[in-house]
Amino acid sequence: MAGAIMTRPLINSISMWAVVVVLTITPFALGGNRPLVWPIVLMVLAAILCLNTAALLLTRSKPAASLSGFKVEVLLGISFLAFAVLQIVPLRMFQLFYVPDLPQSGTISVAPGETLLAIIAWSNVAIISYLALQFTRNEQRAIQFLDILFWVITLHAACGFLLFYEFEDATVIGPKWAYLGSMTGAFVNRNTFATFLASGAVLGVVSLVRDLDQGVGYGRLRAVLLKLPAILLVLAVLNGTGSRMGLFVGLVGIVLVLLLSSFKGRSGRSIKFRVSMLALGAIVALPVLIIGFGGLTLERLGSVDRDADIRTELYQQTWEMISKRSFTGFGGGSYELAFPLIHQQPVSIDLIWQKAHNSYLGLWADYGLIFGSIPWLILLCLLVRLIHVYWTRRTPDYVAITSLSIATIACLHALVDFSLEIQGYSLLFAAIIGTAAGRIASGAERSKSAT
Repeated sequence: MAGAIMTRPLINSISMWAVVVVLTITPFALGGNRPLVWPIVLMVLAAILCLNTAALLLTRSKPAASLSGFKVEVLLGISFLAFAVLQIVPLRMFQLFYVPDLPQSGTISVAPGETLLAIIAWSNVAIISYLALQFTRNEQRAIQFLDILFWVITLHAACGFLLFYEFEDATVIGPKWAYLGSMTGAFVNRNTFATFLASGAVLGVVSLVRDLDQGVGYGRLRAVLLKLPAILLVLAVLNGTGSRMGLFVGLVGIVLVLLLSSFKGRSGRSIKFRVSMLALGAIVALPVLIIGFGGLTLERLGSVDRDADIRTELYQQTWEMISKRSFTGFGGGSYELAFPLIHQQPVSIDLIWQKAHNSYLGLWADYGLIFGSIPWLILLCLLVRLIHVYWTRRTPDYVAITSLSIATIACLHALVDFSLEIQGYSLLFAAIIGTAAGRIASGAERSKSAT
């Protein structure tokens, strides 16, 4: 009876909406950047995964996408998590990796508690990626999911707008204590919020281009008229964050969407004309948005050189930190506690440096050069395969275009900040990369059937 009612599409649809709820709520917990949030999210995601698996077993259905098509990525992921666990295991053999001028401990990690929390955070990323892979194996559901994510980000943009203008620049829990004068929404950190919004701008523009590509009718026109103000709101709040790199990567993402969309159009000149119109509209609208809401961003452009000097010094000292334990790292999530071991002037000693402000250096400091490179290697493998999907399909693959553009945004911003290390954004990014994996799985199946 249950099998007759429950089907795999229904199970995956329920999982999709459950994941949407998690992605919507998590950023409201101050960007999800609180240790208490991570185990709660893990329990929720684990429950979704268990219920999804139980329902499939009950209906005698197979998962929509098999992990056998991702052997390299899965093996790399397991190796990374295994090493992360190894960092908190007290074994005498780790004395081989001790450095004379650094504190001794019974584990590789100098902060086992923080490393355990990092493992929980990585587990959240892994589970949400897997769930997204399953329910976005169907292309129509993948498009629906990405459209829903756009509206989730629009909701957060509206929240940021209201908190700034109607609640006198407050947070969701009360008065703001940092980044005063910047729109930060529920995140508190303006740069992470900006990356979040930049991803939303890409989602919105892709959705708009897709609507235009499918022809102009009453339904499409209504969708365009609904989405256009939402995109402008997201861009206005993005400007209001005052994040220079956030605005830059947002523009890069939009330009990339327009280029990838115009390169493969269903109707040749028609889509190129529509994309050109969108580009022309952007040229007109963006200066207005920057003047109206981006005053802080323009002001902060004058301090680029000074801030670059500070970051350069920080990166140099972080690289010195990496060189101390280039193989083992200091332990996942331990940067804040390990960096003071080598911290010195001219990097300000009046501030607590919780992150490396460069996610590449941050991972190497935490996990060493080999294991710290694994997450980027997994992402690179998936993106190369996704480019192949985009390239071999005759018509535009808007899911691939979205994923490639947002991955570009995240990787660029990771050079100068730590948005990917904040759960409110990292979970969103993981869901989008899981959606990309769904397109890869679908493309591989099409190739097999063609041969």
